[in-house]
Amino acid sequence: MRAALLDIDPENDVEVTTTDGVVRIRAHREQKTEQKERRGYRSESRYGEFEREIALPQGVTAQDVKATTRMASSKSESPARTRPRASRLRMPVVRA
Repeated sequence: MRAALLDIDPENDVEVTTTDGVVRIRAHREQKTEQKERRGYRSESRYGEFEREIALPQGVTAQDVKATTRMASSKSESPARTRPRASRLRMPVVRA
């Protein structure tokens, strides 16, 4: 699966977990800009959250899932296996 996560730092603001055969991608974005000029001052803040849950294919375990990032998208991969296990596991997001 892939998620386009624009303006988000994947190593600090993205969390990928698996619980009971479900992969959860959660991301948070926070941007602040300030402009100080002779005629005035302007400050803008933008916040946003993203969360998706997707069931693992039958036969894939939480230990099979790995999370990588490249440019502006994150990808979670898992090979096909037999018998999924019920567990919660957090994967670090690493640059590809």
